[in-house]
Amino acid sequence: MYKKIIFVWLFFCCFCGLGYSSSYSTLDPEQRSKFNELLDSAFSSYVAEDYEKSFQIFTRVLQIDPKDKTALKGLEQCKEKLEQNRKQREKLQREKIELVKKSMGDEDWVEAADHIASILSFSPNHTEALRLKNDVEAMIRKKMATVSISSPDNLIFQGIIFYLHARYTQAIKAWKEAQYMVPENVKLAIYVKKAEQLYNDSIRYEVVTLGRQRAKSAFQAENYQEAVNLLKKIIEVEPEDEEAKKELAKAQGMLEKKSKENLLGEYYDKGLSLFLQEKYVESLKYWQAILSISSENEVAKNYVAKINAKGVKSDAEAMLLPVASPGSKAGDVSNPYDKALVLYEKGEYQGSLQSLQQFIEKNPKDKAALEWMERIKKEQGEKAQKFYQRGLVFYSEGSVGEAIQQWEAALQIDPNHAAAQRNLSKLKGEAQ
Repeated sequence: MYKKIIFVWLFFCCFCGLGYSSSYSTLDPEQRSKFNELLDSAFSSYVAEDYEKSFQIFTRVLQIDPKDKTALKGLEQCKEKLEQNRKQREKLQREKIELVKKSMGDEDWVEAADHIASILSFSPNHTEALRLKNDVEAMIRKKMATVSISSPDNLIFQGIIFYLHARYTQAIKAWKEAQYMVPENVKLAIYVKKAEQLYNDSIRYEVVTLGRQRAKSAFQAENYQEAVNLLKKIIEVEPEDEEAKKELAKAQGMLEKKSKENLLGEYYDKGLSLFLQEKYVESLKYWQAILSISSENEVAKNYVAKINAKGVKSDAEAMLLPVASPGSKAGDVSNPYDKALVLYEKGEYQGSLQSLQQFIEKNPKDKAALEWMERIKKEQGEKAQKFYQRGLVFYSEGSVGEAIQQWEAALQIDPNHAAAQRNLSKLKGEAQ
């Protein structure tokens, strides 16, 4: 890989001449570092044949130094490659269109559907492919009108229409029913096998490809429980996926760490609240619980000493606290306060706030609960805003996919983040 990058770099140098433009010397050290980093990234993308990305990065290089010959040549080469790819893609699509027409002429509807799907997978709005798709369905429905509703032919045609629209489970069901009626029809077994393979591929794409993206967004949003759940599903589908295993271990580690941190914070809030109310026995339980998790916690040691000085001594039973443990599930606790804690530990701010609100409605004077609610709201807002702003940066750079991921992450944290909602709605509207 590195040899190939060097080769590409030398290739550009042969055309452009060695060295930087005269403008390079006027750049400050930080700009030079950014310039070189972008140039390396552009070459790497070019070598990986991601010419669209390489084009975008070379453009950013030229924003720093508009006269850089290497970037100018790189931009030109990317344009040529993109044009070559476009022409090649159009040629393949034309060939596929002819295959669709031939399959329609032969009344090989499943084959026609496969060719149409192949075209639309690369060009979802391909006008002629969409027209042919409608034509195929119309022709099949016309044939359906000539057969009995209870006949195997009707089921076969139904299955083809389902298959045409990528509704594979329904296609499989229809074809299997037809198989039962005409077991000698060999084609049906082939159709079922095709549909099952495509269904499995679609599930794999949903769970593995999209799941990996969602897990990444969840991890960035510090919603580690969600990331763990998604990564476990990936490993169920792809047991040998080493990358998913590494990410799972990382997410589980962060989840455990966050659970401990959140639990310590909760114990601190309760311990302090009870201490201020002069409920020293109850307060002692929480400070001792903190020390059982973090034995060197100076704050907890200090409060234990203060309480002991008031004549309240440590008690083994003080370790038994009526609060939710880090591994608890929201459904396992009945007290809204405890439920709020569990949800907070999982990074589910909105659910945590709702449960806490229920608790406060019954305990409106609970100072610790009110303070905790304000703290959660502040943390929720800050984290959501962080991802929202990242999305703006990506969007300004033309990275729409990354922007969407960041805004979705913001809404995972705060479903009511109006700006993120507005921007996502706008992008979806543009896509339609």
